[in-house]
Amino acid sequence: VFPSPSDQMTLTFWFLFLLVGLLCCMSYLQTIAPITSLTTLKKYGETRLCLLFIFFKFFGFVQHLGIPIGHDWHHYVEVIRDIAWSQPFLGLYESFYSYHPPLSFLMARSIYLLGVPPVISAQLVSLVAVLGAFLLLRATLNRLGVLFTLYGVAFLYITSSLPLQVHYGMSISNDVLMLPFGTALLYCSVRLFWFPKPDLRKNQLIFAVFVLFMLGMLTKFSGVVLFSLPFIVALCALWQKKPWIFTQWQKTFMLVNMAALVALVCLFPIYYLWYYRDTQSFFPSNADRFRLEEQVRARQIRDKDLPRFFNRLFTKRPAQETQPG
Repeated sequence: VFPSPSDQMTLTFWFLFLLVGLLCCMSYLQTIAPITSLTTLKKYGETRLCLLFIFFKFFGFVQHLGIPIGHDWHHYVEVIRDIAWSQPFLGLYESFYSYHPPLSFLMARSIYLLGVPPVISAQLVSLVAVLGAFLLLRATLNRLGVLFTLYGVAFLYITSSLPLQVHYGMSISNDVLMLPFGTALLYCSVRLFWFPKPDLRKNQLIFAVFVLFMLGMLTKFSGVVLFSLPFIVALCALWQKKPWIFTQWQKTFMLVNMAALVALVCLFPIYYLWYYRDTQSFFPSNADRFRLEEQVRARQIRDKDLPRFFNRLFTKRPAQETQPG
């Protein structure tokens, strides 16, 4: 089933309505409450909002539990049924999705082995990933000292309530795992680069950065983008001209570079043997091997009337049933 984007946005609009009300209350309290009580009220309000947000996530998930949402969901389920921890790599073009790195399929497969249907197994992975990304972003803002400010609350809950985020929380997709991996990298990078004193767990954080690099590349080819995140945070710290950066930044930066290099060395034999040796590419695609005529026809329909194409994406219409295949 493919709900229209307008259906997916319903929970978003309800939550944002409540969020705007809370932000207005926080703004009003800032003008009438003493500083001490104001801080307590902000923390109290944000905590309640966090619980409300998690409730909405679970509510939306239960409402769509077992409904196969997402493009190519049947191809994803096909890999879940065929893959195994003892054989994580299927034939490169054995099925439409088998060329992808295996981590997201293996995680859903582990739940599937407990007797859970494959569609629900994949949805559970998506729910945990979205909630994990939200909590990690919340922890990052708390570390930065902006979580209980008006701007911090608005940033956290608006970005976490975007229609795409709502969709990911109940869909079947291997993209969703990139959210918690990227947010975890952001959290580690902030702890490594943003504060005057070296973090007491710096070595553990460097190791976590290495593990997250590995996990990202074993989930999707787009995991290569994660390698840039710690360096972007470091450059932002330099741009902010934090004085301690010039004395402590260099050593930490070199350690993060080493973590990235070791991750690439560990990943190279996997990518070489499984991808490059047969396709002459480290990031192959199945776009030139499956349903070429359908791809051409779909592009022609799209390009013939682009305004109508985009209008249909955001027009409410009955859910469409599709058959695997």
